[in-house]
Amino acid sequence: RERIFEPFFSTKSGSGGSGMGLAMVHGIVHGQGGHITLDSTPGAGARFDIHFPLTPAVAGAVAMPATPRDAEQGTRRARVLVVDDERGVGSFIGELLEMSDYSVVVESDAMRALELFRATPHQFDLIITDQTMPRLTGAQLATAAFALRPGLPVILISGYSAVMDAEQAARLGLYAFLHKPIRANELLAVVYEALASASPDDEAAQ
Repeated sequence: RERIFEPFFSTKSGSGGSGMGLAMVHGIVHGQGGHITLDSTPGAGARFDIHFPLTPAVAGAVAMPATPRDAEQGTRRARVLVVDDERGVGSFIGELLEMSDYSVVVESDAMRALELFRATPHQFDLIITDQTMPRLTGAQLATAAFALRPGLPVILISGYSAVMDAEQAARLGLYAFLHKPIRANELLAVVYEALASASPDDEAAQ
């Protein structure tokens, strides 16, 4: 009960749950100003109650359209490249973004992700990448992407890095630096802001 909403925690073994389902639910509910409670009795099952405010205006709620592209900018869904060598994390981010109507490509191999980006650099509007990965770090991936698409928004995510922090990420030109575990509503807000702040010239090139 104490850890049931914790990302990547699961009592199932082997091919069971990834521990992301209830973490996603928790993030979405709280992102809309709601609250979720659990009542569980061993052998008798569990009951989840979700509470939402009566008014649409909730202090601290993340209020945003699915993507920042309105009718004047076109109707194409924003396309996001997600890169994380931990497949569970990449899948969680991908599912979260797809639920918010973004088009998502998830890669667990940073070198393969870079090859994909090099082949079609203007098909992506945003990159979300882990920092610590085999063969290529998130910062190195971002630097290579900037060489092809200067000004492309890149969000860097890290659980722990001795060589990377928010100040260093800013110096490299990254849009944001987020820490794991990832909060769903925080990530969605940063994604929206990053896409909304994209250069008109860069979007026109697409």
